Amino acid sequence: MTRTPRTKHDEEISKWIPRHEVEALLGVSSRTLRRWEGPRLRVRRFDGGRTAYVHRDDVERLRAARAGHTMHKKELAVLEGLRAGKSHLDIMRETRLTLEDIERIRDLDARFDGGFVVDGRTAARLCDELELDEIDADSLLAAVRRLIVRNRYLSNSRNAEPTKLREG
Repeated sequence: MTRTPRTKHDEEISKWIPRHEVEALLGVSSRTLRRWEGPRLRVRRFDGGRTAYVHRDDVERLRAARAGHTMHKKELAVLEGLRAGKSHLDIMRETRLTLEDIERIRDLDARFDGGFVVDGRTAARLCDELELDEIDADSLLAAVRRLIVRNRYLSNSRNAEPTKLREG
């Protein structure tokens, strides 16, 4: 359930991140963050409060710039982790990437290999329709092969033998 901002103040503050959270996100000290204020970061206080907020766009720009040349190494680590069967939590701890980053890398890898990613809801529907306990590439291909053979058998005639489908 998505919460919509109730007031203009809520809408405005949603574009800003508390400075202490930005320190953790960027892995820098509060002193460094204060030094970056102005030239690199837009900082603001709401309602005269003590907490300083940094604009979300500035944080994302700095995060991307700081990742820079090391991002490809992190992407490789994610792909290696996924292929090794590691959990998303283990990959997050090792790479310090967000779940969104890991999902994006996984989806791009599948598309570059000519494939696609099946979401959980679709996978559950496929399991139900194909009468499978669990689904992976091999079980999906085997089920599709059985359907093709059955379809050929039914379309040829009732007396015809089912044709063999080539493996692979």
